[in-house]
Amino acid sequence: MLTLITPTSDRPRAFALCERWIRRQTYRGPLRWIVVDDGHTPVECTLGQEVTRRPPGDVVIASFLGNLLAGFRRAESLGAEKVLVIEDDDWYSPHYLQQMSAWLDDFELVGEADARYYHVPTGRYRAMQNDQHASLCQSGFRAPVLRWLIENLAAGRQTTSVDLCLWAAAPGRWNTFLQPQTSLGCGTKGLPGKTGIGEGHCLGEESTVDRDGQVLRQWVGEDAAWYRPRIVVYTALFGSRDTLLPVPETGIPHVCFSDAPHRVAGWEVRVVDPGGVPSRRVARRFKVLAHRWFPAADVTIWRDANIEMHEPATTTVARHLFGAEIACFRHPRRDCVYDEATLCMLEQKDAIPVIQRQTAGYRSTGFPAGYGLHETGILLRRNTPEVREFNEVWWQQIDQGSLRDQLSFDFVRWQSGLQVKSLGDNIRDVAEITVRDHADSRLSQLVSGIARRTCGLAR
Repeated sequence: MLTLITPTSDRPRAFALCERWIRRQTYRGPLRWIVVDDGHTPVECTLGQEVTRRPPGDVVIASFLGNLLAGFRRAESLGAEKVLVIEDDDWYSPHYLQQMSAWLDDFELVGEADARYYHVPTGRYRAMQNDQHASLCQSGFRAPVLRWLIENLAAGRQTTSVDLCLWAAAPGRWNTFLQPQTSLGCGTKGLPGKTGIGEGHCLGEESTVDRDGQVLRQWVGEDAAWYRPRIVVYTALFGSRDTLLPVPETGIPHVCFSDAPHRVAGWEVRVVDPGGVPSRRVARRFKVLAHRWFPAADVTIWRDANIEMHEPATTTVARHLFGAEIACFRHPRRDCVYDEATLCMLEQKDAIPVIQRQTAGYRSTGFPAGYGLHETGILLRRNTPEVREFNEVWWQQIDQGSLRDQLSFDFVRWQSGLQVKSLGDNIRDVAEITVRDHADSRLSQLVSGIARRTCGLAR
């Protein structure tokens, strides 16, 4: 049995990413994961972890060490045979658990030397020369070592350097194995939430700036996209319903697909011949199938052409997409696809038989009423296999059904099981966003108001 121990405290987005790294491990033996949490907001666990809650702690060192000790004691009480400390803000390769478990078959204390630290917000990194010990987040141990750690932590003999003290005590006491760096793990620091302790959280003059992100990609491979993603912001503008507005030069590509060669500061306009296809259908296709148009992007941000985003794209992604794959706003007035369909038919936003056939199909699959409804005027997506599949299925629903993408988005969400992070309850209440009226908005609002009153739906 392999036992994982994770001390955590008010770092939900980092913890969600940690779960991703554990979820994809190649290890297939028996596994137990103990999470000890003293955050003000309880951590959300999705992998069946055993969670121990401690009173909220605001002193970082005391919080970490207290959580660690509680986790160690719980592991000992369960008769843990092999123990790994999994820090919630670190990166782990898919083979980490399998390799560490194999080493622990023959040794009491194992680890990977020459730690690597990468401070994500600043892009600074440092490759350590610790060839005599491993960081705690890259150490594994058996019961005798666990007992020693409990005794020393309980006696208050440890401060921040638990790993140094542990490996210094090892010679002559335990059978140890220390592997030179093989990229099993990386200390990725500075993630959203409460700060941590240790070397990687405050890299100084001895560190180096990774200006183009290549060092991070060398260390963690394609997973670098979760820390320093390549971002593209894009929209589509066909016809004269909206006006493309300038954006500041930020180094983030802004792309507009259009049927006209607009010349607007900050935008790369890609002129497209609709070929007789209705403008709305062409625009929807570009909106939904982001991965086809930007295969090299790690993250795409779709924004309707009448929406302005005043916050830098990098900040938006860091705030809302860290540890998530899709993010958008909830609908401000409704939470049911079927109610939305009723309103769309009353307002004649699409052919009534098409909408009726589509919703009847949804009901036949068991898709429940009140499952939730999202607006997709702003849509943040990672370029992962799960999201690419989501996009393709979503487009299939639109191509074979209604062009009203809100009618199919939450059905595909339900069908796929993909979690969608909310950006908020109302896009119009967000200071960093401006939603401008469409050229035909006054007539549309009048028709919409009459329709809502007719069918008794929320305003």
